[in-house]
Amino acid sequence: MPSLRIPSLLVLLCIAATAHAQSLSNGGFEGAYTSTAPSWFAITYGSPQAPSVSYGAESAVVHDGARSQRITVNSLGDGATLLVQTLNLTAGRTYEGSVWLRAAAPMTVAFYFQERVPYYWVPAIAVVDVGTEWQQVSIRGGYDRIVGTDATTILARFVVQPLGTGTLYVDDAAFADISTAVLNAPVALTDSIPPRYFGMHVNKWGVHQTWPPTGHGMMRLWNTGTTWAIMEPWQGALLDPDNWIYDSGGTSGFGFRMDYYVDMIQDHDPAMDIVYTMGKSPTWAAPNTWLPPTDITWWQDYAAIMGQRYQGRVRYWEIWNEVDQLDYDGSLSAMQALTDSAASTLRAIDPENRILSPNFTGAEQLAHFLKAGGGDNVDIISWHHYPSRMPEEMVPEIIGVRDVMARNGQGDKPLWNTEGAVSFMDGLNLSVEEQAGAVARAYLVQWSFGVENFTWYCWDIFGGNNDYVDLSHSLTPSQYDSITPPGIAYQQTALWLKGATMASRTVVDGVWTIALTRPGGYQGWVVWRPDGAASFDVPSAWAIGSVRDLTGGIAPFGGGALSIGASPLLLEQGSVNGITQASELPRCTILPNPMRDGCHVRWSAPGAADVELRDALGHTVRHYRNAQSNLFVPRGDLPAGCYTIVVRSAGEVVGTGRVVML
Repeated sequence: MPSLRIPSLLVLLCIAATAHAQSLSNGGFEGAYTSTAPSWFAITYGSPQAPSVSYGAESAVVHDGARSQRITVNSLGDGATLLVQTLNLTAGRTYEGSVWLRAAAPMTVAFYFQERVPYYWVPAIAVVDVGTEWQQVSIRGGYDRIVGTDATTILARFVVQPLGTGTLYVDDAAFADISTAVLNAPVALTDSIPPRYFGMHVNKWGVHQTWPPTGHGMMRLWNTGTTWAIMEPWQGALLDPDNWIYDSGGTSGFGFRMDYYVDMIQDHDPAMDIVYTMGKSPTWAAPNTWLPPTDITWWQDYAAIMGQRYQGRVRYWEIWNEVDQLDYDGSLSAMQALTDSAASTLRAIDPENRILSPNFTGAEQLAHFLKAGGGDNVDIISWHHYPSRMPEEMVPEIIGVRDVMARNGQGDKPLWNTEGAVSFMDGLNLSVEEQAGAVARAYLVQWSFGVENFTWYCWDIFGGNNDYVDLSHSLTPSQYDSITPPGIAYQQTALWLKGATMASRTVVDGVWTIALTRPGGYQGWVVWRPDGAASFDVPSAWAIGSVRDLTGGIAPFGGGALSIGASPLLLEQGSVNGITQASELPRCTILPNPMRDGCHVRWSAPGAADVELRDALGHTVRHYRNAQSNLFVPRGDLPAGCYTIVVRSAGEVVGTGRVVML
């Protein structure tokens, strides 16, 4: 899990309840000055070796106007120098900044937005080589809200930072809010949404054997007892057959959990994609687990053994977890060497293996890694982000990462968010309905802005700590054997989206609308309003016949207005049913719905009948034979969830219906 951006008390006192983005002052660096231009200032730091830097007005080398800002760096010591202007930005808004740069001799420069208080988060950045001709550099991005305070005002700054010695000229800086254009741009992905978009972590198999009934198509192995450090505690352990054997007497090998997890996944779903996250270093291979091995051949041996053992079973290989957080303390150049060597080793074993970059939690270190060529030998860029209770506000963070990818020649590669969950922190006490809506929106928003996998963390860890949305609940202690309403929302969102194509996205007056299509003429529209309830006039041209909600319920729609809110609704055209889920028929009644103690199933056909309960994936989980006309299914007879009920009498389907068991 990544560190969360939580400001100090001093920062909290500075944050207003609502703020609007500021514009740059004196973007042309005009005026009379001998150091920094009016409205701009320098931050120079280093200890014990401070930089040797001078700032001044330049009138001979300008892009436009009478002056530019000159920065002469004689030495950076062990610190840095930054030319900055302060800004107060708004969470969820996307901004574009630009600046013209020129150098007396070629030098590398970073241009970015940055929080001006701890955590000093950088959501948008360009690391560029500046030559002796003027060039314009532009960046796009912004901030999610600050988790832990629910703050939506971000104390930020506009920064130009020379990364080497020499003289840099800066002119004609600009800044703008581009949110409306970003939100109403075409959707980023036009492919059919694959099952692997919906990812899941399960950390505690062995304590329990519950398979999440969420409809996910990918699982990531992390915090599962399968790291290199755990599986090979002494050199050569991976080559010892006993290392892979489970012994209930307590003398099990250290690698058995990897086999256990892969077998568990494939026993439940042979088509399930698996992401294995490599690292951390064993203590025999490095001074500590968050450093790269001192001999890269040990890493290559590890990659070769794992690639051969799981050939054809594990296709996705992620190089390291969160290298810009506490899981890694080495250099980016060393991480690039690990990436390149693992990629060549694993592809030599199986050309179908796909390599994920080491994952980053922000744009800053990703930019430096890709600038140095770190993405050249990977197939997928891996990133981690935990959206806030307002998932729409993560859009500028996505834009910032994709901007970094495109700038460094990686824009055509998939971007995956391989770890995240909706986080609200600090006891904000979101209702389960609000949590369920946020889960669905996190998946809707990310795909529409170009994220091709979101792997939820995780099914079996949080346990109601009021910090993250829980998908599961334990009816039996520590068994995670029941699904929560937010878990049902995940399940339903997967049903809505898998196999569909997002045709368009619009955001008008706070109302989000995403159009879906499927083969065979299916059309649907997912509609919601993050800020709460409103009346929505459904266009008559849509010809909506039914409306689905996140509990799995479906209701007929006769036209007119519809009440919408933070929980998305799926409006489906006509009678075309592109989702494998039965429609309700009037002869089957389920009362009440949802039901906390159990449900009554009643039907009108004479005599006994067979009753099937099917889970959201269409699997029959209970079959009651020769049931009478008032069947009662008690709570606890099956895990909580959304179920379709099919009633057959004399071989004929006499009714279907739906129930949500809590």
